[in-house]
Amino acid sequence: MFVNTAPAKVKIRFGSKSGKGEKNCALCAAAGAVNLAQNERLTTRDVAALKPGLARDLSEGTSVDEQAREITEFVSEKTKRSSEQFGKMAPAFQREDEETHEKLYYTTLEWMKKFSNGTVYAVYVSGPLVADGSYNRSHWLNALKAGGSIRYFDFQANREFQDLNVKAVGGQNPPSATIPILGIESQNCGDQKLALHTNSQSGAFDVARTKCVVIAFPPAQA
Repeated sequence: MFVNTAPAKVKIRFGSKSGKGEKNCALCAAAGAVNLAQNERLTTRDVAALKPGLARDLSEGTSVDEQAREITEFVSEKTKRSSEQFGKMAPAFQREDEETHEKLYYTTLEWMKKFSNGTVYAVYVSGPLVADGSYNRSHWLNALKAGGSIRYFDFQANREFQDLNVKAVGGQNPPSATIPILGIESQNCGDQKLALHTNSQSGAFDVARTKCVVIAFPPAQA
């Protein structure tokens, strides 16, 4: 089953056209967190969309903080896990060291590492891609701590293309890396299957210039 069940990008005569599957990263991160926690792929973005606050994407006026709250409620309800959040979006007038500000990637990573193996994360990242550092991109994705290491997954790329002529690389096995990625960018750029699981894929964020808001869902203590 595909996590991202919204219409995917399809080829047209002079280029391509984006569907809702390009804009629903918060929904996919909510569904993806549940699936990582339960070690199965049964929850989809359609299920997450039943929670009204998650049904809108950033382009429709909702905020990152609203999305974080909705993701937290959805994942906690489905998995019965508690949550902790690190960082929030902040008004421009707040200082960089304010507790409510987005956190630098390396600071965020150290915070994520303090949790036990099996912890699942929903991670909002904002920053430029290594492949194109001229402007910032923003994205919700997931991460999992296993074997003491953090690995990121982009379930927005876990989708089925309606155009049968389009090879949906990463559809069944969505992109992952040990740094934050815009996996759907890697998929749309035509990265090869193995490249979708490296830190050099097209959608890799420039971590030196990336900031984050992260929600941790640690496993219940035995």
